[in-house]
Amino acid sequence: MKKSILYIAALLALLITPGLTLADGAIVETRVEGVGWVTALDGRANIISNGESFALEVGREVFLGDEVSTSIDATAMIELNDGSVVALAPLSRIKITSFAYNEETKENKSYLKLFAGSVRGLLRNLFGSSSKMSFETETSVAGVKGSDISVWLDGDETVVAVNEGSGFIKSKDRNFPGSVGIRAGFMGRSVKGASLKRSVAIPDKLKAKIDKLKVKRNKSSVDRFKKKKEKELKKKQGDKGKKTKKKFKKRIKSGKKPDFSNRPAR
Repeated sequence: MKKSILYIAALLALLITPGLTLADGAIVETRVEGVGWVTALDGRANIISNGESFALEVGREVFLGDEVSTSIDATAMIELNDGSVVALAPLSRIKITSFAYNEETKENKSYLKLFAGSVRGLLRNLFGSSSKMSFETETSVAGVKGSDISVWLDGDETVVAVNEGSGFIKSKDRNFPGSVGIRAGFMGRSVKGASLKRSVAIPDKLKAKIDKLKVKRNKSSVDRFKKKKEKELKKKQGDKGKKTKKKFKKRIKSGKKPDFSNRPAR
């Protein structure tokens, strides 16, 4: 009878305690939610996640702090959980440094670092001024409060083109501080060691180049990826539950008490 009570109590503690780890192995893991999904890929690309490098694949979940890079023949598209989209041109590398999406506080903001190449961002403007997408480079920070922005590196220059909506470019150089607003159809440049200049109209040839990097939302694919993840997670939890039950039974039969020494403090 005592063994049965102990067994039931141990199982209940396991179920209600997030991240509980027993002495003989981790039973329940704390899952960090991702910030988006890879919805399109043409060519070879790579992702560094949690310190490990993997080949990028469509349907892969992307997490905060992940770095994505494309090869010379590749383009990739990531849809964030707020419906905003980031497309990478060939030979580009970005890092997702910050992401916030909260319907209760009415904000959706994403912040990415561009180390090489060119990106195009499509912001899903859900909450007006509380909806923002920003790209940081070595020389500046560029952002959009409207909907469509392109950012690329050209030597020591950062070039920002606003395709729709409104945006800005802000210098990071302490000796040449300042920011310039950019309206739709215009572009701005930030050069290391120089002041920002007024924005100018995007030349037609450059518009054609920008349009080559397609960016679009793919909600149906994201929904499919999420359902697959939920299914796999349920299966994984079910398998772990079975293993946990067996471990408890072995401990109870052997007369050993479950070890909760690794239980996190409340």
